[in-house]
Amino acid sequence: MTAPRDFRACFGDIRDAAVKARQFAAGLSFEQFAADEKTAFAVVRCLEIIGEAAGRVPAPIQEKYPELPWREMTGMRHVLIHDYMGVNYGVVWQTVQEDLPPLQALLDRMIAENS
Repeated sequence: MTAPRDFRACFGDIRDAAVKARQFAAGLSFEQFAADEKTAFAVVRCLEIIGEAAGRVPAPIQEKYPELPWREMTGMRHVLIHDYMGVNYGVVWQTVQEDLPPLQALLDRMIAENS
């Protein structure tokens, strides 16, 4: 059995996955994104990683950073994993375009505070 990862590593995992998701979708319209199976799959995987890593951050640390949408991140992961045949690419696209940029900025600050 492996030891649990330190919460700082989870912060890095969330940030890295957010950066990758934004890079994968960069320069595409929604229509191009939704039609590109490889890109859509890669972005969905990034969101799954974000949700999984967020769920591994201990509650006291989550409480220290209430500005992060912990419940929404883990909730999206559950939807993507368990309803994989019905992924709503409109929601995925909106998340990448609207939610990930401020999330990335918050994580940059959190990582700096905990280094």
